[in-house]
Amino acid sequence: MGESTKTTPPPHSPPTRPGVPTAAPPAGVSVELEDYQRIAETVGGPSLRWNDNVIQAGIVVGCTSLGALVGAIGWGWKGVLYGGAGMMIASTLLSGLVLMVLGFVRAAKPRR
Repeated sequence: MGESTKTTPPPHSPPTRPGVPTAAPPAGVSVELEDYQRIAETVGGPSLRWNDNVIQAGIVVGCTSLGALVGAIGWGWKGVLYGGAGMMIASTLLSGLVLMVLGFVRAAKPRR
């Protein structure tokens, strides 16, 4: 009885298709992280990109501070709390919208 001589790829090799050359990932980036980022940008999910996290933190901190300042000018200490909390919620939604647009722009760019 003949045994099949099927070979299986190593567990951590990138998927390949016949006739399509695979490009090596950039230096310092593992294949798994690159695959995760592609899925997170396509389907949605938390981003592990440093720039995305800095953008989101900057928007949230800046808008929360602005909301607290405006609240303090208008209503004193209660305004600081209400203005800061309200702007924190609004700026989280705003930063998500900004990151969504950046993700669409990245996804629209042709891959090398």
